[in-house]
Amino acid sequence: MEQILREKLGQRTVLLYPGLIYDKDRYSNWLLAQVLLKLGKIPGLQQPINTWRIISRQMFSRQIRQVLLGESSYLETRI
Repeated sequence: MEQILREKLGQRTVLLYPGLIYDKDRYSNWLLAQVLLKLGKIPGLQQPINTWRIISRQMFSRQIRQVLLGESSYLETRI
């Protein structure tokens, strides 16, 4: 799918790779994110937890805005 998008749209294609997007309005996702973020502070669990790319909805919106303004985002690279 990514290849097809790039072929059809060329430079207009930007793919972002978030992991778990959470917000307090979606309590179950928020709770899971909070638990994972706390577990991510334990040595040995940091690397596996960080690969989930846990990001708040507000931060994800900021990353989208950044890309739309022509800046790069760390979410453009796949883990």
